[in-house]
Amino acid sequence: MATIITNRANASYTFDGSTEVKNAQSNVTNTIVLDEYSLEVSKQSLQQNFVPGENVTFVIRVTNTGSRALSEFSVSDNLGKVEETLPMTYMPYSGRLSINGDFISITPTSTDPLSFTIPATLTTGQTMTITYVATISSSLDNTTMSITNTATVNAEGGISRYSASNSATITRGNSANLTITKTANKASIMSSDTLEYMLTITNTGLSTANNVTITDQLPVGFAVTSIRVENENVVHDYDSTEYTVSPENILTLPNESGTAINVLANTPDQDNSTVVRIYGTFTTPTD
Repeated sequence: MATIITNRANASYTFDGSTEVKNAQSNVTNTIVLDEYSLEVSKQSLQQNFVPGENVTFVIRVTNTGSRALSEFSVSDNLGKVEETLPMTYMPYSGRLSINGDFISITPTSTDPLSFTIPATLTTGQTMTITYVATISSSLDNTTMSITNTATVNAEGGISRYSASNSATITRGNSANLTITKTANKASIMSSDTLEYMLTITNTGLSTANNVTITDQLPVGFAVTSIRVENENVVHDYDSTEYTVSPENILTLPNESGTAINVLANTPDQDNSTVVRIYGTFTTPTD
């Protein structure tokens, strides 16, 4: 690591008509003494908060702080892994390298830990930047309130390897975050058969999602007969006045006069899923 040397000068003097000795002191000058080989690593996230299932962009900056060139860099990032739990995964093809303002794609040699090999050379004071995107696990334990991941960079200088590390911490956001899964109760049907679609809406965020509006492009020939919404707090059968089906068979649930749909926050003491059941009959369209 570079050191700083300081220097300050003093002057003593007398003046006519007095034997008093006075002193004057100069400012302090600092001079940086560079190590022969040294590097500095900084790491940051472009987002302060995370939500399960979302993407986060990380930036790693590597600077040659020594007096000699460094080369043959290797970068390793643990992606916040704790024991066997990996809270996020590398998004394929997201790696980018920038030196002197030119961006090129880079491919990791491993994704656990995330590792890059960079056969570049940095001269004194020169910096390179590595960026990548990671996806937060959608099944992340709801007790995980922060993720800290550490990047370690090694480089060749002379006959030795030199290393530096830095970490970035992101905290769990308080917003709601919904995922939706749709299934049908039958794999095959005939004309005039009944059919049920089930929407499972899950909130992986820490706040309740209020006033959820669902739009669903229903198949041509499917006629809604009833709709039920179920969650921990309520089971509600929707009257036909509470939802709208357009001429193009697009369902809007609820409409402006319909009962609101809420999905509870992801906390240990409550169910964070709401189920929407759409019942209907299907008639094969005729030309």
